[in-house]
Amino acid sequence: MPRPDLIGHPGRTLSYWAVPMSRPGGLGSGEAVSQLVKYGRFFTAQQEVGNDRR
Repeated sequence: MPRPDLIGHPGRTLSYWAVPMSRPGGLGSGEAVSQLVKYGRFFTAQQEVGNDRR
């Protein structure tokens, strides 16, 4: 996730906000972000377990 102040393509960074946020939390609730992170961690762990079985 990019820093809130990285707007537009600032050079060598790979992530930035194409459209600036109007306020913190304006893109979603903290709970929604937490669920997304948990799902990503679970999915990554499942992929690693699957690779170990091959």
